[in-house]
Amino acid sequence: TSIDVNSLHHQAVKSAAPELRVTGKSDDGVIEAMESPERRFLIAVQWHPEEIDDLPWVRRLFQGFAKAARTAS
Repeated sequence: TSIDVNSLHHQAVKSAAPELRVTGKSDDGVIEAMESPERRFLIAVQWHPEEIDDLPWVRRLFQGFAKAARTAS
């Protein structure tokens, strides 16, 4: 699957920690997203979802975060 993101950064992740799984890379190989299969909700992105929150898949990301926060409290 391919998605467009607003990748605007001057730093990048060189390699993911052993407990993280790389789930997104740019065309030039820069790590753009990571997740933890061991945690209930741990998603790390190297872009700004808050700036493109009109896209349905970005809204689902925020909804998942809100749901995880509600169930954790």
